[in-house]
Amino acid sequence: MTEQLTFAQAMGPAAGDGNIDCSNKGLTSLEGAPQEVRWDFNCSSNMLESLEGGPVGAYININCSGNLLNTLVGAPPIVGDFNCSSNQLSTLQGGPMEVAANFDCSDNMLDSLDGGPAFVTGNYSCANNELTSLVGAPAEVENFDCSGNRLMSLAGCPEVVNGNFICGENDELFTEEEVREACEVRGMVHSGI
Repeated sequence: MTEQLTFAQAMGPAAGDGNIDCSNKGLTSLEGAPQEVRWDFNCSSNMLESLEGGPVGAYININCSGNLLNTLVGAPPIVGDFNCSSNQLSTLQGGPMEVAANFDCSDNMLDSLDGGPAFVTGNYSCANNELTSLVGAPAEVENFDCSGNRLMSLAGCPEVVNGNFICGENDELFTEEEVREACEVRGMVHSGI
């Protein structure tokens, strides 16, 4: 059994008036983390299975990539950047509902985007999952990457992609014409064809 290591044990008392970097510390819990952080909270590359106990303040940038997360319960409802890539997520339920910058949930085990953020201002990456549908994606994003999934259709994709749409390496290969029929892409389409 893995020994338990909390934020408080590894980092001691920490004020949230600046950036907090508790990455690569072997953390198994965010217990004792400040509830309010002014800018960035980086808890990547630990052994976290949950975000409970972490900061809940709005518009902070959170990097919780490279952990063992199977849930996003405990994440703040509104964030700046949110990177939960390279975890063991099968759902986005419990995660932020509004992302004021970029959202990255790539390299997980997601089969659906349901429960994910309804609003993402920046880039959205859901690449390298088990997605069969894009239902649950936000209506408008900057760049959108859904490559490396099991997609057979583009149903549910964003209505507007202000930048590039990347969709190669899916079960179905989509032509540029098919992508542009499914949504308004203002940049390039990278379909792998």
